[in-house]
Amino acid sequence: MVELGKKQQSSSAGTKRATSTSSLHIVLFGFMIFFFMFTLRSSMTAYNLYEDHCLGESHLGPQPAVQRNATRSPKSMGNITNIITPLATFNTAAATNSTLRYDSSDATVMAMAHGYEKKVFQRFVGSLRKTGFKGKIFIAAEPIKTMKKGVAKYLVQMNVTIMELQFMECDNPIIKNASEVKSSRDKEANTCVAPYPDVKVRWGRYPFFRDALERCKECTGPVLFTDARDTFFQRDPFGDGVPEVERFQFFAEHRSVLASHWFVARRVRICKKGFTMEGPMLCSGTTIGTREDMLRFLNIMYEEMKLWMVTPECYFNSQGGDQAIMNYLYYSDQFKDLNSHTFMARGGGIVNTVGRIAHLIDAAHWGGRKSYTEKKKGNWLNDHVDMTDEQGFFIEYDGSRSRVIHQWDRFGNFIKLWLDAKGNIYD
Repeated sequence: MVELGKKQQSSSAGTKRATSTSSLHIVLFGFMIFFFMFTLRSSMTAYNLYEDHCLGESHLGPQPAVQRNATRSPKSMGNITNIITPLATFNTAAATNSTLRYDSSDATVMAMAHGYEKKVFQRFVGSLRKTGFKGKIFIAAEPIKTMKKGVAKYLVQMNVTIMELQFMECDNPIIKNASEVKSSRDKEANTCVAPYPDVKVRWGRYPFFRDALERCKECTGPVLFTDARDTFFQRDPFGDGVPEVERFQFFAEHRSVLASHWFVARRVRICKKGFTMEGPMLCSGTTIGTREDMLRFLNIMYEEMKLWMVTPECYFNSQGGDQAIMNYLYYSDQFKDLNSHTFMARGGGIVNTVGRIAHLIDAAHWGGRKSYTEKKKGNWLNDHVDMTDEQGFFIEYDGSRSRVIHQWDRFGNFIKLWLDAKGNIYD
């Protein structure tokens, strides 16, 4: 009996140790799951940033100036310091001429924006006109009679040239079996912009606006070819003392995003027999050039896209991908005749691309669980981030207000509230 009691005690102690060990394993396993999901969230966010078009923009609508804090200590900025500091080794932002523009009446802004509500156009067109921009605005959209409530009337009031899109069957649809086309996204995948059945629907904007610009004999000045939904304006892009546009302008992502990123580089490597790209990732969502350079750029893109559509090694079953093509053409010197500049974010160029910075700031603040928004005055972003002025407008490294903001939506609802209320960016 005594021996049995000892065995029972030993068994009981072993059970407790096993239970304790098991609990520890559960805790460690839970922590591993949490860490994995947090890492996966960051990875998937980066993946989603690149899918479709320049960090996720779809052009066909929804588918189901005073320098501040110049003496702030880097220590007080925590993990944000290394995110927003300038890039010294790749900065071609310095103007190469002394001619400044104050009249934008000869300029053109072009965007495809299909199926959006009025609010999207207020942020895009409304903010552009409020800067004093006097040039032409071309919006390629659905037929006027099918536009959402108030959109057509608003665009007419803003003196926008509405270009009604027509669609047709594609020569090489993404979904080969017609019986599998069920959702609106599936239908988009198998639809092409007329009269360009040889490229995907989201690529159709390149030949469409090439031909539109060619027909516009009054469009003699600089041209901004841009996304619409995730773009707004703080200053006139082609007035207000901006340097004259004499060379084609590309705009890079944040310095942490390189053209060797797997999602873009893999497509190029397979298509172009191992070709590799070294340097900053260029964003295909915004480009600027003279009329002649823009026509050349759009045509070069279109011709390369047609090759990718009929070459088995290059064709891929997704709706985007123009960023891979543009970076390939750039790094293979096929844009050399454009004599281009490349501008980094906040580096003094006309466009400030903020999407990647938004993601890094969000990650540094634990996915938004630790607030990075300002609770006072008119600013919506915390002072320590040092990306906005006291009124909430994005600024360059020299403290001046940026002209064009691209990928602003990566900041989420915080900036939406500012855009539509406190920012007063449109009437």
